[in-house]
Amino acid sequence: MGLINNVRDKLRSFLRIEPPQQSTITIQQNLDYYANAAKNRIWYRGNSYELSQLYNQLDVSPTIFWKASCTKGMEIRKIAGIAPDDRAAVDEAFAGIEPLPVACCNWPAEFPYAPEVSFRMFHTGDWLMLRFDVAERYTAALVTEDNGEVWTDSCAEFFIAPDTGMYYNFETTCIGRMLLGARKSRTEAEHASPEVLAGVKRYTTLPCGEPFAEREGDNRWSLTLAIPPQALFRHALTDWSGLKARMNLYKCGDNLSHPHFLSWRPIRTEKPDFHRPEFFEEATFEK
Repeated sequence: MGLINNVRDKLRSFLRIEPPQQSTITIQQNLDYYANAAKNRIWYRGNSYELSQLYNQLDVSPTIFWKASCTKGMEIRKIAGIAPDDRAAVDEAFAGIEPLPVACCNWPAEFPYAPEVSFRMFHTGDWLMLRFDVAERYTAALVTEDNGEVWTDSCAEFFIAPDTGMYYNFETTCIGRMLLGARKSRTEAEHASPEVLAGVKRYTTLPCGEPFAEREGDNRWSLTLAIPPQALFRHALTDWSGLKARMNLYKCGDNLSHPHFLSWRPIRTEKPDFHRPEFFEEATFEK
């Protein structure tokens, strides 16, 4: 060993090798043990309401999903001169509108299934044109009448609040059956009359009005609504132009084998609940 150490020292001296200086590495933990344990438990539970509360109390970037606030001021384009029944013109107009995802899976622990859903929207002044495109594994249409329990089928929904006192829920199945109500809350509602419902034009890629039991497969369908301003029947609207409102859009299927509850803008409640105007997004209809 003495010979080896002697050779090592001579090499070190010849090569001018210096021993490393002692260094200190300091890592600052973001959370202590108990806070980390609590965070991991909340993530395991997967409750959106709890996750939102957690991240709003953590010193993290405000762009993280569970801490982020909705962006303000979506503008709905005006494309004048298009009649809803002119399907070629409507399709051409929609082709120029960027699709927006309805992809917030707000309650992933209980309802993890999430079909692919997007929407496009523009208005003509006389009509609000709204199109949903859906790709899902499980599709059903058992409700046969308007103002029935449409949310139990494969259903796309549009909620809009023209002011702070009331909102309207347009809930439409994949075969065009619609529920429309003017509401102050989930339980305080006035349903639209048959005349108001008849004024909302509905176009589906599935046979309109033909019910069917649940189908499993590569199910793809589109739903287009042409909504006149008079469909907001508790308000005296005659033109969509210039309207300032708040809204959210949803996809659900409560009675499907794989129920789901998706939203365009996140909903931070403990249980699925679309009737929460506090999570609506602001929107302005171009003049």
